[in-house]
Amino acid sequence: MFLKTQLGLSLAPVDAKIPITSPNAAPAPMHIPNAFNILVGGTPAHNLATFAPMTMTLPGVGVASGTVMGPSREVTGKYNLLIKATPATRMTSMSIQNSTNAPGIYLVPGQFKVLAF
Repeated sequence: MFLKTQLGLSLAPVDAKIPITSPNAAPAPMHIPNAFNILVGGTPAHNLATFAPMTMTLPGVGVASGTVMGPSREVTGKYNLLIKATPATRMTSMSIQNSTNAPGIYLVPGQFKVLAF
């Protein structure tokens, strides 16, 4: 899987059981990395300490959190690859978006050079 960087996109699909569906997206450029000096393809590498203070969604209050555009954070990483003593995140890393509302996954890669197996 490709290592996650400052480019790319995490997506959270809609829940079919909710009457008003609203997909959630967390663009990687909105994330705040803690490893500014570790660059992959010219952009900072992401780890589990990287978070986004805000995500993008359509209007509609979240069912679990009651927020519209809440924060996003990664919950799974590559535990044998550490960036600043924290596990690195990569493509297919799971995330929690819009506070605790939407489980998402990093699907749009930001770079195509560095793989994290």
